[in-house]
Amino acid sequence: MNHIRLASPTLRFPRVPLDRFVLPTVGVEYLPIPENADLRGFLDVLHARESRREFVRAPEDRDVSDLLWHAFKTKQRRRNDDGYRWEHRPAPSAGGLHPISVLVMNRPPQRDAVFLYDSIAHALGRIEPMNRDVVLSFFSAVNSVLPVGEAALVWFVADFRLTLSKYENGESLVWRDAGALGATVELVAEALGLSSCAIGITGEPFVSQITGNVPMLEGVGGCLIGKRPIAR
Repeated sequence: MNHIRLASPTLRFPRVPLDRFVLPTVGVEYLPIPENADLRGFLDVLHARESRREFVRAPEDRDVSDLLWHAFKTKQRRRNDDGYRWEHRPAPSAGGLHPISVLVMNRPPQRDAVFLYDSIAHALGRIEPMNRDVVLSFFSAVNSVLPVGEAALVWFVADFRLTLSKYENGESLVWRDAGALGATVELVAEALGLSSCAIGITGEPFVSQITGNVPMLEGVGGCLIGKRPIAR
């Protein structure tokens, strides 16, 4: 079998500060801020977490909002002296760059619509124009791993250009960011009492087509989120 050995990252000199590429969207749907509910303790969540592949129905809008807030919401941001925009979010990211954006799909009633999460405004915007056949092909690829059914798709899109502008050989940093983000989603879903299962495919080439074939903007995995069966 073949093994692709990624080179070890190093800081790039000179650096070329870049901001994240922002995908154009239409409309804005501001999401409700989560209520101060008493969530389970962290260690309880940590030990209870498991991949849950049964989705009895679609997550409610409140579920999606809570998940996005707790897993992806930008908490702080600033422009550093080196020209890069640093952000603090729940999941760690190399250099505080957070090159990964989040798409949400399979939301009723617009199941073939694709929404981009705005982690600053806590809002969703719809990506257009959209080739419905590409979205359906993407759903088919996910279905080959795990039936989508009523579950929402939460998918990661990485701007490799952003990380590579600061780090030589920074590809592995992006993949580590994606792994950290996936783990955060799984833990938040468990805390919220939702079923969640990571999907092993990257989403390519469909994610690149959905986002307009922007150079170095690529799918790096995602997960399914839905209501879990009631425990008996």
